[in-house]
Formats: sequence, C-alpha cells, structure tokens
Amino acid sequence: MSDRTQERIDADISAFVETMRYKLAQNNHKGYWDKSTLLRLANRVKEELDEVVDAILTGTLEDVQNEAADVGNFAMFIHSNAKREQEKKA
Repeated sequence: MSDRTQERIDADISAFVETMRYKLAQNNHKGYWDKSTLLRLANRVKEELDEVVDAILTGTLEDVQNEAADVGNFAMFIHSNAKREQEKKA
C-alpha cells in the first residue's frame, strides 16, 4: 500500500525545501547564482549528484539529505536562470 497522499507529498516537499534553505544559508557567502551559465549549473548538478552517491555509500542519512538538497538547489538555479533568460527575450 502506497503512502502517497497529498499530505505526505506536501510534508516531503516541505522537509526538502527546509534542507535546501539550510544549505543555501550555509553557502550564502558564495553569492547569487545569476552570473552562472546554464551549462555550468548543469555540470554542478552532475558533481553534486556524485556527492549524493558518495554520501549513500559512506555517509550518514543526514549527509544524503544535505547532498540531495544541493542537487535540488542547483536544479532550482537552472530553473531560475532559464526563466530570467526567457524574460529577457520576451
């Protein structure tokens, strides 16, 4: 039986976003992502995904969650910059 209720999905999303915000705050000193190219950000997603695999193999569950949040943040950066580029062309 699946536990896939809207309530469960919302709770999972909220927990993920909370960790994403935590990781963004930890890396705030690195500045905003609007100067990065989409391809550079896509490469960073790959690098971060490798870190998720390493965390799965050798880290704690908290390490896995933090690295997954890094992947999510870089995916969000791509989304954000693509939207910004689209708005410039409109």
